[in-house]
Amino acid sequence: MAERPDPENVRIPFLFIAAIALLLGVVLFKLKLPEIKEQETKSINSSKKSSPYKYPHLMLGAIAIFVYMGIEIGIPSFLPDRMKALGIVNVNILGYDLNSTSILSIYWGGLMIGRLIGSVLLQKISARTVTVFCASMGIICLGGSIILEGQTAIIMMTLCGLFNSIMWGNIFNLASEDLGEHTKRASGIICSFAIGGAILPPLMGLLQQSFGSNALTVGTKAALCCLFVYYIYIILFAAKLSKIRILQE
Repeated sequence: MAERPDPENVRIPFLFIAAIALLLGVVLFKLKLPEIKEQETKSINSSKKSSPYKYPHLMLGAIAIFVYMGIEIGIPSFLPDRMKALGIVNVNILGYDLNSTSILSIYWGGLMIGRLIGSVLLQKISARTVTVFCASMGIICLGGSIILEGQTAIIMMTLCGLFNSIMWGNIFNLASEDLGEHTKRASGIICSFAIGGAILPPLMGLLQQSFGSNALTVGTKAALCCLFVYYIYIILFAAKLSKIRILQE
């Protein structure tokens, strides 16, 4: 009879996440956020007859959200297989031996920590700059997780969560700029593209399984390489595509 998982293995990671959530709540409570008011004036490119779908930067941003969700869900989806491929059962972090379930808790915790840090950085640095930097760091961490061996590879993969954390909010803001009266509809369009998290990881899984007997080793690396394409598109959107303001009539 197989041994039951020991709940003690995940106690520390979840206590850590709870502490971060509490800290995040305190910081957000103390932050002086601007009051959101209904936009009364139209943007330069806004027209009563035009549709939000005609704004290139909006649709390009929606695609960025689509691929971002592939990153956010793709990494934790393939992390356990990467550990198996490397023959790793537990990863030692700060003296604690963590299995794949606990490592995933750290990954999601990194997303929370990154959002906390991002809320401070974005008050002084533009969303474009932060997004390009974080996506670039994501590429570096992902590359390290594929090239390196042992526990270092898994730690690098887990660190992607820290840099992925601010991307949703930044992409959303860049895609919804200068839309005037179409801003509300645009937010719905952008959010609908979050379905990328349900489409891209399964497609990556099909790619992984196409390698047959090598699916766990070569297939997992091939699937993870798809994330490079997603990161590069996000960099292009933040640096260039989000600046497009030509209204297509």
